[in-house]
Amino acid sequence: MSKVVYRKMMRNGEKPPPQPIKASSAKEKIEHQQLTNSVPIWRTSFENHIYNVYSHLQLDFLMFCILSLYSKVREVYVSSRHKKLVIKADWLSQSIQPVN
Repeated sequence: MSKVVYRKMMRNGEKPPPQPIKASSAKEKIEHQQLTNSVPIWRTSFENHIYNVYSHLQLDFLMFCILSLYSKVREVYVSSRHKKLVIKADWLSQSIQPVN
């Protein structure tokens, strides 16, 4: 349907016929649905925020979980300037040291 015909129908108050879904948009919808269905139920809203907004920080968040087992985490925040999850912690065990 051309833009002119569509505009005339809208001016006259008529409903345009439904447009067929393009192959690319249908594929995107299926991919989006698969991604949203694969989100684990156990995630908290904070984790969802990290995964949705800063999806490239997934490994940083995993590192935070591992660090929280072996250290006393003092401060955690997302640096918008560097797009990184910043974790400040005190090590509980002397046998485990951070790798620089």
